[in-house]
Amino acid sequence: MVTVVITLPEDMLIFVEAQAAARGLAGPGEFLRALVVAAQQDQRQADLEARFALAVRAIERGEANPLTAEDWRLLQQRSLNRQAPAK
Repeated sequence: MVTVVITLPEDMLIFVEAQAAARGLAGPGEFLRALVVAAQQDQRQADLEARFALAVRAIERGEANPLTAEDWRLLQQRSLNRQAPAK
């Protein structure tokens, strides 16, 4: 693991500490890691949606479907996750 040192104004540090505490996280570092993980997930979702849109356009033109089996698995998994009843 790599250590990153960042400088925050006091009001931002107070905000980050409060957010970490509200989420039951160990501290600011854990909160910032959670933000990065969420951003990575958002990027993966955006990439998958872009590949799906390209596949739809290819199919509409009569071309081969460029989606991989893994793409289909991820689409199915995300669809099922969205349909899961709230607990």
